[in-house]
Amino acid sequence: MAEIVELDGDRPSRPLPVVALVAHDAKKGDLLRLIRGNRGLFEGFRLLATRTTGLLIRNELELPIELMASGPMGGDLQIGGRIVEEKIDAVIFLRDPLTAHPHEPDIQALHKVCDVHQVPVATNLAAAEILLLFFADHRVKTAKELVPGGKPEFGDGKEWDGERWRHDHRLLLLRAHKQLHG
Repeated sequence: MAEIVELDGDRPSRPLPVVALVAHDAKKGDLLRLIRGNRGLFEGFRLLATRTTGLLIRNELELPIELMASGPMGGDLQIGGRIVEEKIDAVIFLRDPLTAHPHEPDIQALHKVCDVHQVPVATNLAAAEILLLFFADHRVKTAKELVPGGKPEFGDGKEWDGERWRHDHRLLLLRAHKQLHG
């Protein structure tokens, strides 16, 4: 039975969680629907994306977003570099697993960096919704602690406690591990 180990707690806190967004062409519509359905939560993130995905989000949803290069031009690697620098808290990468991609090694490198640096990455809608649910739950807990009887307002400027989020994430993993392995 594998043992769950403590994650590195030295990551810096930021005013807002940073979420990287990537979607292959066949999945861009899914990403737009995901953001529309969770707009209030996404407004509480600092967003960055590969160029084509980011331009689509900026034009369709008018959300502020930092643009990297397009995926085939090195955008996936730029996001990976930010992860290594501990400047990204989560990645939503809606992949099209049925289409060949010429920059597949870059995609694999991004996923490897996420694994090495313990950054959660969602590669399909179900996983993205679970990740968003966890962010929302953490946001509600934090708001209630900061303001007695407080109601969270996404994007309200309250400090994002990345260390607390990672702690809660570890507890969730430990609970899941115990449920699976007794």
